[in-house]
This record gives sequence, C-alpha cells and structure tokens, in this order.
Amino acid sequence: MCYQFTMAQKEQKHFLLVSVPGYGHTIPMVGLARKLASRQHKVTFVICKAAVEHIRKKQEITPEDEKSIHVVGLEDGIAENESEDIVCYTSFLGFKDHGVPAMQKLIKGLPVAGQPPTDAEERYGIEVPVNALIADIFIAASLVGCVERKLPYYFLNCSAIGPFRSMLYVTERTPVTEKNDLESFETIRPESEGPQPAIGQMMKGMCLAMNQFLSTGNGILINSFREIEQRFIDEIKQDSRMSNMDYYCVGPFMPEEKDDKNPSHAELGQKVTRWLDRQADNSVVYVSFGSVVVPNESRIVEIAKALQALKKPFIFSIRQHQQSILPGDVRVGIDTHLDNPEAPGLFLHWAPQKLILAHRATAVFVSHCGWNSTIESLFNGKPIVGWPIFGDQLENSLWIEEMGLGESLLRREHADNDEEKKNITSDKIAAAVRRVGYESDVARKSALKWKDKIREAVAPGGSSNRELQDFIDAVV
Repeated sequence: MCYQFTMAQKEQKHFLLVSVPGYGHTIPMVGLARKLASRQHKVTFVICKAAVEHIRKKQEITPEDEKSIHVVGLEDGIAENESEDIVCYTSFLGFKDHGVPAMQKLIKGLPVAGQPPTDAEERYGIEVPVNALIADIFIAASLVGCVERKLPYYFLNCSAIGPFRSMLYVTERTPVTEKNDLESFETIRPESEGPQPAIGQMMKGMCLAMNQFLSTGNGILINSFREIEQRFIDEIKQDSRMSNMDYYCVGPFMPEEKDDKNPSHAELGQKVTRWLDRQADNSVVYVSFGSVVVPNESRIVEIAKALQALKKPFIFSIRQHQQSILPGDVRVGIDTHLDNPEAPGLFLHWAPQKLILAHRATAVFVSHCGWNSTIESLFNGKPIVGWPIFGDQLENSLWIEEMGLGESLLRREHADNDEEKKNITSDKIAAAVRRVGYESDVARKSALKWKDKIREAVAPGGSSNRELQDFIDAVV
C-alpha cells in the first residue's frame, strides 16, 4: 500500500532521509525529519527494516510523527528479531555487505523530481518524486547511484563537525590496530605532522569509503549551531576535497518532549522527580554512559567507589545485569526500585535523562560525551565530567574542557594507552567531580551561558532555523 501525502503546495519538496541504527544517529535524523515536515514538506525516513520496531518501541519516532513522515524499512538482510544492540553492530560492521546493495536498489527505484521514471520493481511505496536525499555521513559510499540518477544528495553529520576533521586524514597508509573498534578513538592527524596512530579496521574502512565519495555530494548538514562550528568549518574547507561543499548548521536536534506511553517509565519518572525534589539545589551527581556501549567492570567499580567517596546524592544509570558488579559496601542503603525517598543515591536500569538534567537539584553530569548527551546537558546548563569510550567522544570531551564547561578524564595523547586508562581511578574521578560540580562555579556559569546560546540558535529566527531554510531553498 502506497503512502499518501496530504499536502499539495507548489513549493512543497520531497526529502528522503536515510539513517543508520543507533541513538546517536536516529535522534538527529528524526529531528531533522520533524523540522522539514513541520515546514509542510514531504518526508520519507529510511532505516534498516530490523530497526523500525526498535525506534517505534523507544518512541524515537512516534505515531504522531508518522502522520507526516513516511517510515520505510530497508530490506538489507538483517534479521528482524535481533536485539537493538545486535542490529546496531551488524548494520555498522556489515554495511558493505548489507547496506550498500540495499541502498543501491532503493536509489535505482526511486522516482526523482525532473527525471524520467525507472522500470525498477521495488519502490518501497514511494510514489512522489524525490527532490533531495539526506544520508548519514557514514554511508556516503552507498550513494553513488544518486549521481547517475541526477538526484541531489546531502550528508548529515550527526555530531559536531570538529571530530569529523580527523576522519579526513585517514588514508590507505593509516595503520590498523588489533584492538576492539569500540575502544578506539578517531585521533588521526595529518601525515605531514608525523606517523599516524593506528585505528580499528572497521573505522578505517568506513572513513576511506566516506572520504572517497564525500566530495561528490551537494553539501553537509551539521547537527550543531554556527556559533561553535565556524572555526572548524573554516579549517575543513582548506581541504581541497571539501572546499566547494555547502555547510549548513541546522542543529542541535534533541529527543522531542513527549508523553512516555510506557507505564513503567512514567511511574519511574514520577518517583525520580519526587526523589530529586527532596535534594538541595546543585547537589546531585548524575552518571550515564549512554545507550550503546556497555561500560566494562573496571569502569563501573571505579565510578561506584567515587560516588561513595563524594558523599553526595547521586543517580547512576546502569543496566540491570551489571548492578551485581557493584561493590557490596557501595550498594548498602542505595535504592534500585525507588521505594525509599530518603535513599542517598539511586541505581537505575533506565534513567529519564532529560528530566534529570533539567532538574534544579542536578549539579554535574559524568558522561561518555556522546554528542546527544553533551548537547542535552548544555541545553540545561549542566557542567560535565567526561569519560569518553570510543569514536568522537574524546574530541567532544576535550572540547568541553577547552570551552570551560567541565573536565575530561582522558587526554588525547593517552587515548589508546591501556595503562593511562587504568590510571582513571575513583580518586581521580571524585576529584574532577568536586572541582566541576562543587568547589567552583566557573563551569556551571559557562554552561549556563551556552545554554542561552543553544536555545537562541534553535528558537524561531535563530541561526539554525535560518540555515535550515537556506538549505531548503537551495534544493530545486
């Protein structure tokens, strides 16, 4: 059954958005889809079929969204009954085998504005001609068919543009490490500055493919705002491959406020609110490492010991099966079911992050520094102690420190040094939390300033909204 769009305006355009699974990717892509749909444009949102029910279940895309956004499940061969984590990993690790052929088939069958129809059988119910395709920057290699179809295509960089710089330095000569890709960082430097550090094989392959096809696109949309990105854009444009690209800072996109239909989540949120309401202003430490990578046992133990030493109220978001790792003396008196409103701390298998970060009692966020979490924290004026795990998180953590918004527990020169990682002890964590959250208000004041700047950028008439309209106007 074909999806029917209800709008019929001459200026209306049809945007096809392609995301990869994973919270850090779907949230900004869905956010962009909502923005385009709210401006009365047709929007089709494509993601691997196995991920569709996961994003619906987590309400990353809601029934209300689907009234104006056509959701398409890409037939890429990934089993639909797999867990969300497995779907994410398989999609990334096997994109060359799964995603590329599926994308090529999709692009071949698309109706394209201004182009003659194709004889392809598979259209995924897409009948309205597409004006432009917007894809996650990591799947650039799958879009070569857009050139043949004369379909304008753009990339969405789901985080800040700064960490993206290092990916441009990856070449065939970049050495490969045997370490797990999920414990490595993109800290690559230009070959002109000396030997490059090794990176994971998966990341190298993705970067090479991305770099080969990036310059053929029409431009890059950035999930950030111009006020913090201009200097990085200026640096990137010095690369001949990137000098002619158009850059649009259209973010940051954050999870939309919505009524959580999960009864257990709603009840938990109410209990967390009651517990937070009992705490003093700027007193609570909030700890979360996101929804993708599972922190190892050592990291969990050191965090737990640090929270014990701080003697401050805290919320530690930690998966149910990992709570048994926590030292016994740390667990004494700590509530895991929110039945005790006077508990000194909470261990939660799921935490209502937006609620916690927005509350006046929260003092400091100990985070992996994924871009979504970073922006959510600064949107609420909360300083950050960063303990990055992989990918762009190190650059985000160091940016936080550079901007006076908190501290990073890991240095760039030590990013892939196992001994240095072991030196991040509970004492070091507790000391950083004290400095950022309690002993000085410098980071908090800086975070509050950036809170205002972010909110101005995404407000009506703000820089990000203006640039989104500039992008729309550029698409014919």
